[in-house]
Amino acid sequence: MTRTTMIRTHDVGKPVTSYDATDKVTGGARYAADFAAPDMVHAVVVSADIAVGRINGLDTAATERLEGVLGVFSHLNCPFVATRNKSYQDQMSPPGSPFRPFRDDRIIFDGQPIALVVAVDYETARHAAMLVHLAYQRDAATTKTSKVITNAYKPPKKRFGMNGVPEQRGDADDALSSADIRGDTIYETLPADHNAMEMHATTAIWISDKQIHVHEKTQGEQNSRNYIAAIFGHNKDDVFVEAPYIGGAFGSGLRPQSQLFLAVMAARELKRPVQLMLTQQQMFSFGHRPETHQTVSLGQRATVPFVPLDKTWPLPHQPMKTTKRMSYNGWS
Repeated sequence: MTRTTMIRTHDVGKPVTSYDATDKVTGGARYAADFAAPDMVHAVVVSADIAVGRINGLDTAATERLEGVLGVFSHLNCPFVATRNKSYQDQMSPPGSPFRPFRDDRIIFDGQPIALVVAVDYETARHAAMLVHLAYQRDAATTKTSKVITNAYKPPKKRFGMNGVPEQRGDADDALSSADIRGDTIYETLPADHNAMEMHATTAIWISDKQIHVHEKTQGEQNSRNYIAAIFGHNKDDVFVEAPYIGGAFGSGLRPQSQLFLAVMAARELKRPVQLMLTQQQMFSFGHRPETHQTVSLGQRATVPFVPLDKTWPLPHQPMKTTKRMSYNGWS
């Protein structure tokens, strides 16, 4: 008989004070959109309101006539940046083609950023963004997993740092074929969206054509720094990214989101600080937990005791979840 020794600890069960708790509950914490800089301007994203299609027309005349508007950016006038997919892959990217804002006229998801309006203050930028007139070519969109679940496949490449899909053990099909009683059940979980208190935001402070200082909502400052350097051609040592506090992220802050690219792009073009904060509605366009479909099969012979974890009786478990088409296959 093996004797188990209990390990005693003086920490478990005792309250632990978070180092940033006091600042957060007293208003002392400064988030990405709380920073300011001299001559700073504000940007607002214009989002697509269709799921799949192309932009047939982008009329910004009324927007550009509005007093206080400094610029309107889109795929029609996006400044030259890196063109290789590899430059847009961050440390947490799936092995496909990362999303590249303003790459072309294609729309691949609802809420996709398709224009950026920059003005002297937030109110002007928000009003000007509402004056942008869009015309679309609408294509058929697939919004129900049940309609494409038969097309599920094993990803050809695994994500960096991940183990991928485990290898199958035993012969489940053979075991189940000889079962006297069999049960197959599908367990489903619904998608869940992150609703953090702090919206994703970036304050990009242009210092020179070689240097930029960024206040960013992120769970990985180095990841954001490397992302900026790769896309805009900066030396990593000339890109400064700070995130002393984060107002909730649930994993959505692990990777650079579109507002980082857009704010840095605008700051470089206008050569002045630019602040961009997404709206709560725009937060639903990325960073969700996908729905899952998990099939579990059980078999039982009338004369054999049921031992589901025995090597002779493997337990078939087929999990499936949704993802972006471009995440593993590239742009299509």
